[in-house]
Amino acid sequence: EAEWPPVGKKWFDRAEQSFRVGDMEDARSSIDNALRVVPTGMEVRQIAATIRMANDTVFIDSLAGQSGTGTVRLAGNLYLGTWRTPAFDLYLVAEDAEVLDNDRGQLVADAGLSLKGPFEDAYLSGLVFIREGVGYIPEPSSKRVIPAGDPAVFAVMDTSLMSDTELFPTSNPLLENLRIDVDVTINRNTWLRSRDANIEMFTEEPLRVHREADALAITGVISTERGEYSFLSKRFNIRRGSA
Repeated sequence: EAEWPPVGKKWFDRAEQSFRVGDMEDARSSIDNALRVVPTGMEVRQIAATIRMANDTVFIDSLAGQSGTGTVRLAGNLYLGTWRTPAFDLYLVAEDAEVLDNDRGQLVADAGLSLKGPFEDAYLSGLVFIREGVGYIPEPSSKRVIPAGDPAVFAVMDTSLMSDTELFPTSNPLLENLRIDVDVTINRNTWLRSRDANIEMFTEEPLRVHREADALAITGVISTERGEYSFLSKRFNIRRGSA
C-alpha cells in the first residue's frame, strides 16, 4: 500500500488549513463540466470552487475536483497588480490522482506543489509521488521533424494567410523564467513499455528536478529488478539494473 511521502505532507497540511479558512458566504460556485489538461490528458471532474476577491487579491479558499479515483485541490492567493502578470502564492495537493492519460501512458500520483513569486520569476517546488502506472516509449520513426524556426518553414508557408502568432509559437515569460525544485519518487509497479520492452522502474531516493536560467537538470537513480526486452530477435529477462 503506497503511503504519502513525509516530505509532501507539509504541503497537504497547509492546503487543508487553507480550505477551512474563509467566509463561505462570499463568492461560491460549482462546475459540473470536466476540465482537461491537454498536454497530459488529465481530466478533473465535479469541480467545486470557493473564490473571493478583495482589492487586487484573489483568495482561492478551495478549488477541488476528482481525477480518476483521486482528488486534486488548489488553494492560495493571486495578486493582481495586473491581470497579464499576476504574482502567485498557490498550493496544489493531489491524492491518488490520474495525472497522465494519453498515448504517452497512464500514471496515478500524489503531489504537493507550491507556486510562488512574480509572474516573470515564479518558483515551483514540492514533491510528486508516482504510485503506479505505465509510460510508453515512442516507437522509432524515419520522419524528420522541422523546428518552427527552421528557414524551410518560411520557404513553404504563405504568411499572408494568417498572422505570425498563429503560425509560430510565441514566448511565454512564465515558462521561460520558471525556476523548479521538485522531488519525484517512483513507486514499484510503475512500468516502461514499448514493442520490445516491458520494464518495471522505481526509485529508492527521490529524483531531483531542478531548473534555473533555462537549464534543466534531473539527478538521481532509477532502478529495476524485473522486466524483459527483445534484442536481435532474442528475449532477455531483467533481474537488476539502474540508470
